[in-house]
Amino acid sequence: MQRYRKKLQDHAIALERDVGELREEIQKLQLQCQALSSGVPTGTTALAVVAEYFRLFRYGLKGSAPTNDPGSSTHVAPDTFVSSVQRDFLHAAVSPDVVGETGFGVERLIEDYRRLALYLPDSDTQLVRLDTGPGDSLTATAAVAIVVTAKMLHFAFPHLVRDGDRGQWSQLAATLLGQRFVLRGSIQFKWDSGTSRVKLVQTRADLLTPILRLLGDLETISRVFDNALITPECKLAH
Repeated sequence: MQRYRKKLQDHAIALERDVGELREEIQKLQLQCQALSSGVPTGTTALAVVAEYFRLFRYGLKGSAPTNDPGSSTHVAPDTFVSSVQRDFLHAAVSPDVVGETGFGVERLIEDYRRLALYLPDSDTQLVRLDTGPGDSLTATAAVAIVVTAKMLHFAFPHLVRDGDRGQWSQLAATLLGQRFVLRGSIQFKWDSGTSRVKLVQTRADLLTPILRLLGDLETISRVFDNALITPECKLAH
């Protein structure tokens, strides 16, 4: 009986892995369909980079803590790290002086992603549409599913925490805790045809609208975002 249970367990694990691989393949095909309808040649390197970006960063950063992390920062919790696969991809696919959210360079881009992963720890980004723009640019419209967790409130909205040591929350934090939102977002990529690398990555997502629907008035919304470390567009507050 024990051997039979072990066999069933192994089979279930294999099925789960296969389903995950199928979902990734479906997302790649969806990206190709969007590209075709938008006039983007599916054989271009730019499209391949965007497809791999969505595959690797769909759930944010999921790496484990390395022994020596050259890009570590005191602003980022030690349990939020880029995986080696994600890091290798960025170094291979984007320019060394890539323009990110808060500065230039691959390591600064990774640092930005770390902070976003800290502020939005349970996110799932799904591609909706891909459009071309001027100057070798691509804009990916996305649906970003998030869950408002205690970690998100603590790091992104620390002013809403009444007493973090005792685990007490303000009324606003208690209202937000556990809420599930689907945000309308976009990621803009600018392609350098000379180096065949991405030279700009800009992300945004509408966090304002679902919170406004929940809380009901702009005065309360201002209390949420005043002194927050993330903006209503899911950008890093400086």
